[in-house]
Amino acid sequence: FSVHIEYPYQESFTVYPPVSALPQIALPRGITGGASRAHRPTHELTTDAASVRQYVPGDALNRIHWRSTARHEEIHVKEFDLKPSGDLWVILDLDRAIQLGEAEQSTEEYAVILAASLAYRVLRENRAVGLISFNTRRTMVRPARGRSQFWHILRTLADVSTEAAWPLSEVLQQVAPVLGRGLTAAVITPSLDPAWLSGMLLLKHHGVAPTAILLDRASFGGEGDARGTAGLLAEQGIPSHIVAGGYRFTPLMPRRRQRPIYKVLA
Repeated sequence: FSVHIEYPYQESFTVYPPVSALPQIALPRGITGGASRAHRPTHELTTDAASVRQYVPGDALNRIHWRSTARHEEIHVKEFDLKPSGDLWVILDLDRAIQLGEAEQSTEEYAVILAASLAYRVLRENRAVGLISFNTRRTMVRPARGRSQFWHILRTLADVSTEAAWPLSEVLQQVAPVLGRGLTAAVITPSLDPAWLSGMLLLKHHGVAPTAILLDRASFGGEGDARGTAGLLAEQGIPSHIVAGGYRFTPLMPRRRQRPIYKVLA
């Protein structure tokens, strides 16, 4: 006789993006100078007062410059220089209209690997990293340090998709005012549309040091030359780096493989 036993079993799991060695990508350090308000992170302030100015609501009272206050007969406060913070925002361009390639050789896959690897590198330098990805929902992971932040970013990247149409120019317009002064923003995109360049200038206006990681469309089967966009960015003092399809990512964290275990039920 024959026996047929069905054992229904389901299990869900998350596939994290691989963390790989990066090409030579130099990130500018975010730096600002001038006014220091109470809501700014105090760890970015140096102890050197650069100048004084008239008090405005929101200034910390412990920064009142009493000598200038007496001289001008109105409250003046000290302005401190800000040192480079080194903290980083990674901004992913997930606009479905500009993606190219398939599976592992797609601009989406390259962008996710670059974002994960960049976060890993910067977090290992004991700097804070945040992530912005606009797809079917708008996601902002605030900058933080440490191993838990790394896994938070990996979980977020594992769930991204290019199902929505969010032009990079709109993303930068929305996030520029809220990123915080003195930070760096690395924008990863395959877009050659010059419309988003104004968003990079807006980042600079808000005290953020932007850089672009350009995915070369031609190497993914598309049209256009990323060197032209890199040149336009350079004219505005914004550094960029071009990554072409076919780049061999060298894993930094080996993937663990677990052999399946089969149990006899009867």
